[in-house]
This record gives sequence, C-alpha cells and structure tokens, in this order.
Amino acid sequence: MVTQSAPVAVSLDDFIDAVTEGNRDFSRTRLSGNLSGRPRYPDLQRYLIKKPNLDVLSFEGADLSGLVAQRLYLPFMNAQGANMREADFSDAILCNARFYKADLCGAKLRGTALGFAVLDDADIMRADLTDANLAEATLFRASLSRAVLVHADLTKAKLSGAKLYDAVLRFATLRDACLSGAKLDSADLRYALLENTDIRGASLGHRTDLWASANCIGMRIDEEQKPFFDDALAIRGGAYLVG
Repeated sequence: MVTQSAPVAVSLDDFIDAVTEGNRDFSRTRLSGNLSGRPRYPDLQRYLIKKPNLDVLSFEGADLSGLVAQRLYLPFMNAQGANMREADFSDAILCNARFYKADLCGAKLRGTALGFAVLDDADIMRADLTDANLAEATLFRASLSRAVLVHADLTKAKLSGAKLYDAVLRFATLRDACLSGAKLDSADLRYALLENTDIRGASLGHRTDLWASANCIGMRIDEEQKPFFDDALAIRGGAYLVG
C-alpha cells in the first residue's frame, strides 16, 4: 500500500514569495498561523486580484488547519481533500473553488463568497457560514451538521443527500435549491425562504423547525412530508407542490 507523505511546512512569508514569483502548486503543503496579519499580505492580495482567475492555485491535500486568511481573494482555488479544520476564511472570495472531500469542520466562513463552489462530500460540521454566499454551489452528500447558516444565500444550491442535522438555517435563502434526500432532522429553518425548493425524499424529524415562519411557496415535497408544512401555510398563506 502506498503511503502519502506528510505535508511539508512552509512559512507564510515564503508562501507569499512563492505565489508572487509564479508558483501555483502548494499540494501537500502545511501553512499555519495568521496569513492575513503578515506585513506583505496586502501585496499578496493585490497580486492575486490582478492575476487571471483561471491561473489556479492548488492546495490539494494540503494542511491549512487553523490558518487565518480573512478576506483572501482566491477564486477557483483547488483545495480538494485539504485539511482546513478550524481555519478562518471569513469574508474571503472563494467563488468557483473546489473543496471536494475537504475537511472544513469548525471553519469560520462568515460572509465568505462561495458561489458555484464544489463542496461535494466535504465535512463542514460546526462551520460558521453566517452571511455566506453559496448560490449555485454544489454540496452533494456534504456534512453540515450543527453548521450555522444564518442569513446564508443558498439560491439554486445543490444539497442532495447533504446531512444538516441540527444545522441553523434561520433567515437563509434556499430559493430554487435542491435538498432531495437531505437529512434535515432537528434543523432550524425558521424564517427561511424556501420558494420553489425541492425537498422530496428529505428526512424531517419531529424536531425539525419549519413552523409558521418558513416561506414555502412553490416548494416540492412528498405526500408524507405534507403535515410538516400545513401549519405554516395556514398561518402565512401560499402553496406547495406535492410529488
């Protein structure tokens, strides 16, 4: 059996130098500490903003756990299989990034732009995604248990098979999103916008909070899910589609 080598530690200053000198491959690299607090971080940001977006930096299999990189401009980054546990990418621009099977458990992603990002099979448990933009992102089978998605934008996001046990989605926008087969047991969806959302086949436990506050107009549900929404519609009005 082939054993992968441990990630190689690179100092943050050396990382900034490497990027600005044209290096794009940081696979199996270990970065730790406060990147956004380094004196040359503004230089790195200016460089990243000017380079073509499709000139992709790769962190595949890298160890970025605990890294602080607030407001980082890095759309299209490849972090497939990366360890980003407890990392802080708040307010970063990570649109179209690849996080397939990445470990984002406990990550701080408040206000982060993740539109069109690929997060399939990622571990995002306990992550803080308050005010994050996940519009049209794919999160097939992602684990979002106990994640905080208050005011998050999940318009047209694909969450089929995602695990959202105890997730907090208050005031989240899920318009036109697909949650077919998702696990929504004990999820808090109060005040969530669920217009045209597809939740057919999703599990809704007795503690799933959908009462009265959820806007369910045009939502697609199964016949057995109907009792979960009748009270909300009786109070607020609207209509859902069965089948």
